[in-house]
Formats: sequence, C-alpha cells, structure tokens
Amino acid sequence: MQRLMSSLKLTLALWAVGALLVGCDSLDDVSAEVRTQIQIGAAAPNIPELSELPPLDDLIAIDLSKHTSASEQVEEIYLESLTMQALRPTGQDMEFLGRMTLFIHADGMPSIEFARRDSFPVGVSKVSFDTTTANLKPYMTGSRVSVSATIVGAKRPSETTRLEMVTTFQIDTTIL
Repeated sequence: MQRLMSSLKLTLALWAVGALLVGCDSLDDVSAEVRTQIQIGAAAPNIPELSELPPLDDLIAIDLSKHTSASEQVEEIYLESLTMQALRPTGQDMEFLGRMTLFIHADGMPSIEFARRDSFPVGVSKVSFDTTTANLKPYMTGSRVSVSATIVGAKRPSETTRLEMVTTFQIDTTIL
C-alpha cells in the first residue's frame, strides 16, 4: 500500500510539473492589438490627387509593459496581421487608395517594408495587408520609431472617409 501511495504521489507530482510547463509555454507568446483611425479628406477641384496619408505612428504604439510581466523578457516581435476598414461613410470602399506600402523606421536601423496592399477592390470595405516576417523588436524598442506610407495611383475619395487600421503583433517572451 505504501508503494502504491508513493507511486501515486510521484505520478501526481510529474503530472503537476508537466501541467506547469505546458501552462508556462502559453506565456511565451502574447498577442497585442493596436487600433488607429485616420481621416482622408474629400476630393476638391484643385486637389484630386492623394499624395500622402496622415501620420501612422500609432499603428505600432504598443505598451510592452501591458503585455509582459517583470519576470519576462521580450525576445521577438512579429507583425501577425494588419487590416484596414472604411468606417464612414457607410458602404465606402477603398479603391481610391491605389497601392499602399508601409515602412517602419528607427534611429540607427535601415527602414524596412512591413506591410503592403497592391490593390483595393471596388465594393470591398475591409482588407488585409501582406505583412513582413521580419523580427520588429529592434524597431519597436528603438528610439524615435515611426511609420510612413507610400501610396501610388491614389485619388481623394468623393466624400471625407474615416478608416480604421488594426495591427496585431505577436510578442515572444522568455520567462526569466
């Protein structure tokens, strides 16, 4: 009976350690979502072209302290997805945007493309971007981080349009 109890205790202890390790593994990866809205002014007779977008730095504004604890160290940050949706006016598509490429910049680092959309279909009010597989940690934790957009073939919409962009990042951490 004593041998059975010892074996049972050992089995329970091993199961508990295994459950703890599996539970800790889920702490390794954290998703962080950032939402930002921009407004594009309507076309006017003297400014039909759209040559630049409002600042997009909020797309990467992650407060890492909200997604990690003091016992975790951020190892890598990846862009999981980036979507854009026309919020107003209702039914607005984003065809007017042409082609869009987003770049991330940080002092002392080369700028890299981190998202791209080659077209915006007529009648579609929400789209996903192709995203980089690069580790963005050096950029996201660097000094003076910014985002810029290059747009080609863009025109101003017929009505002022509000867009929402959602970036989802995967933050890989190591438990110290």
